[in-house]
Amino acid sequence: MLITPADTDRHRLLAVAGILAGGVVLAFYLASYLFLVKLHSPQLPPHAATPFTVLAYWQQYGDEPYTRRWLVMCLAGGWIAAITIGACLLRPAKRSLHGDARFATRREVAEAGLFDEGGLVLGRWGGFLGLGGRLIMLGQQRGAFCAAGPRSGKGAGLVQPNALTWRGSFVINDTRKECYRISAGWRSLFSQVFLFDPLSPTGRTAQWNPISRFYVPDDPALRINALQKIANMLSPDPASGDPFWPASCRDLFLGLALYVMETPALPRTMGEMLRQIMYGEAEGIGDHWRAVIRRRDRSREPLSPTCKRMLYDFINLSPQTQSSIRKTFTAKLQLWANPLVDAATSGDSFDLHDLRRKRISIYFGVNPDDLGMLGQLLNLFFTQLYGCNMDRMPEDDPGLKYEVAVIKDEFTAMGRMPIVLNSIGLMGGYGLRPFIIVQAVSQLRQVYGADGAETIMSCCGASVIYAPREQKYAEEISRMLGTYTAEVVSRSRQRFTFSGKSGGGGSTVSHSARPLMNPQEVKQMGKDNEIIAVEGMLPILCRKIWFWKLGLFAGRANLPVPPIKPIRITMPQAVTMPEGSIEADGAAGSPRSVEPADFGRLGALDLTAYAVDFAKVELPKGEPVTDNDLAKAFGSFMKAVENSQEQ
Repeated sequence: MLITPADTDRHRLLAVAGILAGGVVLAFYLASYLFLVKLHSPQLPPHAATPFTVLAYWQQYGDEPYTRRWLVMCLAGGWIAAITIGACLLRPAKRSLHGDARFATRREVAEAGLFDEGGLVLGRWGGFLGLGGRLIMLGQQRGAFCAAGPRSGKGAGLVQPNALTWRGSFVINDTRKECYRISAGWRSLFSQVFLFDPLSPTGRTAQWNPISRFYVPDDPALRINALQKIANMLSPDPASGDPFWPASCRDLFLGLALYVMETPALPRTMGEMLRQIMYGEAEGIGDHWRAVIRRRDRSREPLSPTCKRMLYDFINLSPQTQSSIRKTFTAKLQLWANPLVDAATSGDSFDLHDLRRKRISIYFGVNPDDLGMLGQLLNLFFTQLYGCNMDRMPEDDPGLKYEVAVIKDEFTAMGRMPIVLNSIGLMGGYGLRPFIIVQAVSQLRQVYGADGAETIMSCCGASVIYAPREQKYAEEISRMLGTYTAEVVSRSRQRFTFSGKSGGGGSTVSHSARPLMNPQEVKQMGKDNEIIAVEGMLPILCRKIWFWKLGLFAGRANLPVPPIKPIRITMPQAVTMPEGSIEADGAAGSPRSVEPADFGRLGALDLTAYAVDFAKVELPKGEPVTDNDLAKAFGSFMKAVENSQEQ
């Protein structure tokens, strides 16, 4: 059958016209072939026949009764064969009463390109006792989804195999830091590798500052736009209720962030924003910020109009409302009161904009008991990652050479991420390949709602299904696999008659719908089997991967990981707010940043300028002395010199 119910009228008309035209040509060709077979001439063998052969003989010898009779018989035979073939092609397809559900064959999997190199690893076809077989890999810029319970093999079968095969950039929230231990050594052979472990007690972590110049430009308009995106993530509008409080928190966030960035003496960090709003008593917080704005207006570097407007929106509220907003704001940023997190987010070891330009592997290390505490930080990190890499298509920038695999294990622990819900269907076009892993579909529905969960699962190009524990999910899988038409034979037999002889009875054959796998069979699939549902093709019943059993992965796993240089972790110092210079407005004793003009200014100073109180100069402490320590010391010295000149 060439015509399906899904075809348009135009397609059907073209198909019928093509079949009729082909039937005419076939009929004359078969007639010519049969006539040459009857002619049995060495000069004209049957394979020399053309559709015009029988017409040529009719024109030349059609007047002879014997030849005409055989020409008519051959034409009749050709037309009968052509009409039969055309009728078979045009006849409606025979449909099974209850469907024809089945699993895909190896040939169908190969034709779908799932054995090609490159892509997200989903499973394994064939092999014996966990060994051998071919990897099933999802290409074509599609993402994947998996819902499976604890200890079901998600890490061994999905996370580690992808970390040990993916050749582009790679980002993962690495629970237990197990993936880093197993795969970082191999990935360091061709990629920059970073472990962002913000709660590392030894400070062995990379750094990422969400409000650094990498992500918040210095251009005033772009800066406000970038800060508002961060504020919307940290304080979104509630699904129901009064939006006043989150909106007020966003305005306060923007005002504080601009203040910190417009004050050179202050560290440009989220931790500093938290410290600034916590200075002073709650009852006098409005007076404090009025004084700050007045001092800055009298200085050579006043605050920007947007910064003052956002701060005045907070200042002009009643003290009770100020206290409530401040408490709500500090609750949003309370994680940055932790000195470990503050230190880890005080610098940048990598730029998320470079993920598609260079091979970069980032492991967000988090212990299971810290998932709840770091959920907001995970949310902000991945939201910023998507935002930095969905601003330009690869077709518009030849420098965007690599795709980025984003493995989000324990996805629901990050909380609701609107950018994922709204943009997951568009990520593939930007070279982002999300692999979302949750422990249960019910978790996803709890965070994103029923419709949101359905959107996320349907926008992923493939779903990997392990034997579920949830009855509801097993029933959904059974319905998704479909039904096939099964013959049911009912036999009856008469067991007793008055004559004392058994006899009679019979059998009845009927057709009924039978699920390809009923819910019980889905739940009893076995620990070594899985089902892969790929859009546009039949479901695939295949084997799980146990990475340590396959030589490809075993040879790459557990190579020595690259060393991590510890960062400096310091407790925040008590800060006073004395009247004075612009630098004192930020934090007394805090060194300002070093500027190129400072080196020219040194030669213009006389000896009296160096009569400063060197006790206020922050000297490097500890070994070894880093470039950052030297910069802070020089900035502290220049600040002391400038203060002495002003006095």
